[in-house]
Amino acid sequence: MTNFPGKTVVITGAFSYTGKYATRILLERGYRILTLTYHPERENTFGDRVQAFPYNFDHPERLTEVLQGASTLINTYWVRFPRGDSTFESAVQNTRTLIAAAKSAGVKRIVHVSIANPSLESNLGYYKGKAQLEKAVVESGLAYTILRPTVIFGLEDILINNIAWCVRHFPVFAIPGDGGYRIRPIFVEDMARLITNAVEQQENAVLDAVGPETYTFEELVNEIAGQLRQRIRLAHSRWMGKEWSDACPAGGGERGRSGRGVAHGVEAARGEECEVGQEDNRATKGNAGNKEPSQKAMRGRCFK
Repeated sequence: MTNFPGKTVVITGAFSYTGKYATRILLERGYRILTLTYHPERENTFGDRVQAFPYNFDHPERLTEVLQGASTLINTYWVRFPRGDSTFESAVQNTRTLIAAAKSAGVKRIVHVSIANPSLESNLGYYKGKAQLEKAVVESGLAYTILRPTVIFGLEDILINNIAWCVRHFPVFAIPGDGGYRIRPIFVEDMARLITNAVEQQENAVLDAVGPETYTFEELVNEIAGQLRQRIRLAHSRWMGKEWSDACPAGGGERGRSGRGVAHGVEAARGEECEVGQEDNRATKGNAGNKEPSQKAMRGRCFK
C-alpha cells in the first residue's frame, strides 16, 4: 500500500469503535491525523500521533480552524439513541455544520459513514436523518465517498455482544416480529479498510458495506447461542423497536443498555430487508476490489 507522509486527515471519533481501526491504518500509511471528539481530555491511546479537538458545533469558525490544511474529512459522527438534547435532528444539524466548516476550510474530500437503506420517507428518525445527510454530502460540492454499512461486528461491537449477554443471562430470547428479516454483518477491520481506501479515491461513490454471509435475525441469535454453547428458547414478540427494548430487559445499567442495543440492531436488520444496492456497486467482501477479503465469518468469533 502506498504511503502518504504529511497528508492530513481529520476523522471524527478516532478513539471510537470503528474510528480507532481506521485511525490505525491511516497512521500506518503515514497520514497526519487530527480527530474531533466530545471528550478531547480522555486518554489518547495513540499518544502524540493523534491530536484531539472538541466538536464545537456551536462555534463553526473553530471547526473550520481545525479542518484547515486537511485534504479529507472522515465523518463517523452520529447518535445511536436519542437522549435529552442529543437527538437525530440535532445530529443532522451538527453534521451539516461540520460539512460546511470542511468546505470553508478548503477540504477537498469527505468520506461519510451512513447506513444501509437510508430513506427520506422513513418513519424511523435514524434512517431519515442518514438520508438527509447523504443528500447534504452530495450537494456540498466536495468530492465524496458514502459508505452504507449494515451491522459492524468485532470484539467491541454493540449488537452481537448485547445479544450474547442476553443469551447468557436469560433462558428465553424475545425475537421481535417473525425474525425473518435479513442481515449481512461486516467485520470491523474490513469496514475500516473501506473507509481508509476511500481517502485516496478520485471519483464520487456510494458503496454498500456488507459482508459475504446473510443471516435472518433468528439465525443470527441461534448462531451466537451455538458459539456460546447456550441453550436458548426463542419467543416471537409482536413488539418492535423501542417498545421491545423498553419491555426487555427493562431499567438502566447493563441490562437496559443490552435491550436498547439489540432493539437498534433489529431496526437495522429490518431496514436492510430492502434491496441493498446494485451488484456492481456493492462492497460484499468488505473491501471493494480486494481479491482476498479479510472478512471474519461470524462462526468462531468470541463474544464478551
